[in-house]
Amino acid sequence: MAVEVAAQDPPKEHSARPQTHPPSAHQQQRFEAVKRLLAQGLPGAQVAREVGVARGTVRKYAQWERHPGTAARSPRPRRLAPYEDWLTLR
Repeated sequence: MAVEVAAQDPPKEHSARPQTHPPSAHQQQRFEAVKRLLAQGLPGAQVAREVGVARGTVRKYAQWERHPGTAARSPRPRRLAPYEDWLTLR
């Protein structure tokens, strides 16, 4: 008994620019707290300790005017994806 496998659709192309989701309320609050403390003249290391973020995050937030959001992740391939054609024929 031979099983024929249908031709698969070509993979979908991803856009050059990834989609972004708006920042969560928690991310936005941290961002605003960092910007507020930096505006008060506190050093970055102290801001990082008070807000609870890394110093690199403080430096990154200092350069941004607004939080850019979170990049959307591409969906993971399903485990049965290689076998879907065979399974639909059964």
